[in-house]
Amino acid sequence: MFSIFMNGQDKTNQITDWRLWSKENQMMVTVGFPSGKLFTKPLVFCKITPQKEIQAGLLSREENVYQQIDKSTEYGNKYVVVNYPNDQKKYVMKSGNVRIIASSGLKNENIFSYFTEIAKERVRHASPTNKPMAENIERQLKKITLYKGTALHSYCYGKNEARDSLEHFIFPFGLNESQLEAVENAFSSQISIIEGPPVTGKTQTISNIIANILVNKKSVAIVSNNNPAVENVYEKMAKKELDYLVAKLGSSTNKTGFFSGVKEVPLYNFESAVVTPKS
Repeated sequence: MFSIFMNGQDKTNQITDWRLWSKENQMMVTVGFPSGKLFTKPLVFCKITPQKEIQAGLLSREENVYQQIDKSTEYGNKYVVVNYPNDQKKYVMKSGNVRIIASSGLKNENIFSYFTEIAKERVRHASPTNKPMAENIERQLKKITLYKGTALHSYCYGKNEARDSLEHFIFPFGLNESQLEAVENAFSSQISIIEGPPVTGKTQTISNIIANILVNKKSVAIVSNNNPAVENVYEKMAKKELDYLVAKLGSSTNKTGFFSGVKEVPLYNFESAVVTPKS
């Protein structure tokens, strides 16, 4: 239940609306009355409930831009006040336009300590050829910032959250019954594993998953411990004239090649796409 007090007086049922804003980095609250009059007080003289605070985390905007934050406080389920690292200024945003992902305490857990110890051992026992890669893995583990809701957090805690799946799917690369099930499971689970022997259509299934991600205006990262696996996905996309959607990154050569020859968007008849309702 929402409530707002100003100078100790309950204004909840007297006002028509309220606004939280910043003036010279001081939070201000302005309330409006049925008469049309406005009344403004610094937030320190007000009490707004519910109030929810998150120490450290990620802020996600509508355009899927993620930014690290030191702290966020939500007031009345309407406004969020955000503090960014190394920035004393406070930023006011509407709650409906942002999403806050809380930080995870995974680094304090035994399972993360186990991973870091393995990384250290790999460095100690690595050959001169493999040592740079082993050192890089150890460096990345130290730098990683963990957040609740990520695949790594869920994997380490043994939790696989259910997700709302898509209403409809497209399958531009074709599929069989088991591949259909794999695609649907990928969108209804936080973590999904697709396995099978060679030439069983894993790359084809991945390509269909990518197509459904893209048609829903989302982005996807395709990573592997070897280049051929990623290249196979790219080649399948290229056969369907969808390679213009792919940014081949990783090495400096790939980055230079991508930005020096950005592909044009081909003409495509979207009415010919196969759309299948979810079973």
